[in-house]
This record gives sequence, C-alpha cells and structure tokens, in this order.
Amino acid sequence: RLKGYTSGPTDIAGMQKGEADMALAAEFPFVGKAAADQNLRILASIAESNTISVVGLKDHGINNPSDLQGKKIALPKGTQAEFEFGSFLTANGISLDKVTIVYLSPVDSFSALEKGEVDVMVNWEPFVKNAIEKLGKNSTAWSAQNNQPYYWLLLSTKDFVEINPEITERFISTLSQAENPSQNPSNLKYS
Repeated sequence: RLKGYTSGPTDIAGMQKGEADMALAAEFPFVGKAAADQNLRILASIAESNTISVVGLKDHGINNPSDLQGKKIALPKGTQAEFEFGSFLTANGISLDKVTIVYLSPVDSFSALEKGEVDVMVNWEPFVKNAIEKLGKNSTAWSAQNNQPYYWLLLSTKDFVEINPEITERFISTLSQAENPSQNPSNLKYS
C-alpha cells in the first residue's frame, strides 16, 4: 500500500510511527533524523533531482537574488529545500540573518506566496511550476541548487530489515530490475 505524505520529514516521521515500512526522502531530511534515530537505514539511492527553486514576487521588489535581504521567505522546515536555500544564500553573499524564514508546508508555502503573505517561496515541483504559471509576469525564479542535484533515498529501519530480509531484498531487486531489466541481481544483502 502506498501512503502519501507532504515531504521527506513527514515520510520519515510516518515510518518511525509505524504507519509505513519504507519511506522516500532526500539526503538532508534523512541526516537530520538519523542523528537522533540510529534505527534508520538507507536501502538505496533511487533518483537524483534538480527541482528546488526560489520563486519571488516582482511586485514585492524581488528581481535579483540580492533583493531577498529583508524579505519573508516561505519554506518547508527540515527539507532539502531548507538546505538548498541556505546554500543559495551563501552563493549569493546573503547571510541567513538578513531574511525572515516562515516555515510552512509545501502546499501552504505556495498558497502564502500566491496571497502575497510572503515575498518568496523555496519549493519543488509541481509547486514551482504552478506558482510561475499562476503568478505569470509577477514572478521571478532561480534554481536554488546551482545545478547540484540532490538524491532521493529509499529508507527503512534496521528492525524492519532484520525481521523482513526477504521482503527488503525482493523490493530492492524489483526496483533494480525496473531500472535495468537486463540485470538480475541475485546476491543482494542489506543490513
């Protein structure tokens, strides 16, 4: 069964509560949670992505990255977007204490930008595309990643893997075969 969550941190939290056996998250949310939970395990890196962008409102004075100083920025807490935005600020010579962070869910970030409650959102697809389409000429956007991809991780827990090694191996094998049907990994072992 598939269960939908809004972000990597909520995926991981759902798995930690026993709502799911496996979860998907980018590396930053995993690292943030793994420091406090030694039971978390990476089963595989399944994709790379370059989908996190900074989207601003031109009528709020956002035309260049330097215009972010003194502005309200919506972003999902503990997500890859938070990490990428920190790197974006650094690359553009802006100190984190020069912006006001408003932590909102991915959906609420988009809504707050659309209503003008924040000046900028940092988010991923499809929220970035939707914002640019909805705001039209009033939007300006930059990749937050500077062409540096992040990686989607398939996660589980040590407990689940130890209790269900066959399920874990079959699941990983199925993913591998789906990616490259000519390969049939037969000696997969996870711990």
